[in-house]
This record gives sequence, structure tokens and C-alpha cells, in this order.
Amino acid sequence: MKNSFKYLILIALVSLVKLNLNAQCLTLNVELKERISASSLIVDGKVIAKESFKLNNAIYTKNTLKVYRLFKGNLGTDELVLITLGGTVGDESLEVHPSLQIELNKSGMLFLKKWNKNNNYYLACYDGMGLISYDLNENKAEDLYKNYGHIQHDLVPLIKQDLGIEVLTNFNPIQ
Repeated sequence: MKNSFKYLILIALVSLVKLNLNAQCLTLNVELKERISASSLIVDGKVIAKESFKLNNAIYTKNTLKVYRLFKGNLGTDELVLITLGGTVGDESLEVHPSLQIELNKSGMLFLKKWNKNNNYYLACYDGMGLISYDLNENKAEDLYKNYGHIQHDLVPLIKQDLGIEVLTNFNPIQ
């Protein structure tokens, strides 16, 4: 009886450790310089529309962004489409964790590359690390691992001066 009880406790502990490890999906902390280097396009933008679609048995979401500033790359318009994995089409849903999920009306700096399935669309470099979120009420910027402080006084100078990237185009003021 004592051995059975010890065995049950051991199984319970191993199960808890396994559940805990599975729940902690890893997202790598990618340095800002590396994100800048890997990106073909860096923008300040806001999600103004979202639409999910199916492609090859997967569900993706088209996030239409209003671009406010262009820091790197070429963009002939003030809108672009960011593709994220996951979404809902009809009665089918796909949730992917960890994965970049950007809400409607959310603003931030995005580090992007062309999507290999359609060159008119973009993906975030390093997925969730491809976004530095803005809190426009507080004028603060942060990613998954770091608080960058004030958007205009701390983050933008870091991008422009310390890393050698200038604002190429100002389309609209950040809202």
C-alpha cells in the first residue's frame, strides 16, 4: 500500500512538471539589432482591419495596417498586409501559441519580411518579437522582453541614431 501511494505521488509530480513545461512555450529574446538586420521593412503602423482565410488546410489572418512611418525598405503606399497564423473561418478556428496575435486598432513598430506564399504580403520577423507594441495613452513602447520607454524620446532615437536607421517616410501622424 505504501509503495502504491509513493508511486501515485511520483506519477502526479512528473505529470505536473510535464504540464508546466508544455505550458511554457519558448519565445526567444531576439536583440533589436538582429531584428533590424533580418527585416526588409520596418514600419510604425496600426491594425485597421482583420480578415481570416484558409490556405492549404491552415488558417491565416490578414491584418491590414495603416503605416505611419517607414524606417527601412520601400513601400509605395501607406497600407500593407501582415499575415499571422491562426484565426477563424466559419466554424473552424486555429489558435497558435506562441505566435504574434495583434489586435484591431493596436499600434506598434513592426519588423517585417515578404511572405513566401504571396510577395504582396508580409510576415513579422521572429514572429512575436517582430512587434514592439505601443501604448499611445502612456506614449510607451515594449516587446515581449523589454520596455523601451517613451516612443518618441527613447525608442525612435534608438532606432535612428544608435542603429543608423533614419525615418524614410512619414505617411501620417501616429494615432
